[in-house]
Amino acid sequence: GDVSLAFWRYWQASGGMQWLHEVAWPVLRGVAAYFASEVATTSVGSLAIRDVIDVDESSGYVDNSAYTNAVAKLALRHAVKAASLIHRAEDVDANWTRIAQGLPIPFSHEKQLRLEHENGSDGTGLGVIMLQYPLGLPQELAESNHHVRRNDLIYYASRQTSTNAMYWWAVTVAWLSLGETSLAAEIVARMMQNIHGPFYTWTEGIDPGGCSNFITGAGGYLQIFWAGYGGVRLTDEALLFHMPRVPRDASSLTLRGLSYRGSRLTARITHETISLQIQSASSQAPTLFVTHTEMTSWVPLSPVFERSFPVEGTVQVATEAQMGVKDVLIKP
Repeated sequence: GDVSLAFWRYWQASGGMQWLHEVAWPVLRGVAAYFASEVATTSVGSLAIRDVIDVDESSGYVDNSAYTNAVAKLALRHAVKAASLIHRAEDVDANWTRIAQGLPIPFSHEKQLRLEHENGSDGTGLGVIMLQYPLGLPQELAESNHHVRRNDLIYYASRQTSTNAMYWWAVTVAWLSLGETSLAAEIVARMMQNIHGPFYTWTEGIDPGGCSNFITGAGGYLQIFWAGYGGVRLTDEALLFHMPRVPRDASSLTLRGLSYRGSRLTARITHETISLQIQSASSQAPTLFVTHTEMTSWVPLSPVFERSFPVEGTVQVATEAQMGVKDVLIKP
């Protein structure tokens, strides 16, 4: 499921239709077919993926893992859309859309939070937290709202005593997406204890035990800055910067070389604004336009000067083909 998602994210960023057809489609189709083959129908008519190892391996074999079902839903949905884009609808199983819609994400109405799997919620909860990022799925679930997303974080993070850096990056990005900068900063400071000199390598926990040179922890730490503080998200329609923020004790945050639809962008974030400028572009790159939550029009991005917007809200970058109903405003 994660492989399928990575292929789809690459297509969202590149927009390459030939690549989607020749390289990505066999993978997207294969993963979708695999998940469809693993789905069972229960005695009451609901769908289930049974006997899987959850993100929290200590839970053993479980039914309807929240994370497994979530990546399965995305894999099936992305395969269906890819087939439509490359005109291969005849290769899509008629059940894929039904399964994507019907696979459950376990939810406790009493606690108002998502369960790790059908059998309970007594583990680390990392799979549930990663529904928010990198999967971006909660916004599309019927029970999802700001309150439930907070409950997920509070419940599972409060039960976690581990210092494993592989866990806390996801919690940090999720808190930042909800605007909780103070909570995020506390976790970032705690994660710094996993870095050891003289070469600043990461270890799995605070003590130099477990895995040494733990690049999984380092990779998660980096995601805190571009996905958490930068608010960078990819969708089918746009490149987003959602509520970008500056880390604690910093005056600005600059993201360079963000590749999108054939152009490379620089994003400079201060406490008040986010400024975007084209760094370079291929000869085939389409013109990129940008808009903000508070705007009613799109303006073209430029390699000559920056476009600046308030950090409150969401900035969208898109090609003309991707843009919605807002008018295009051409101005220097």
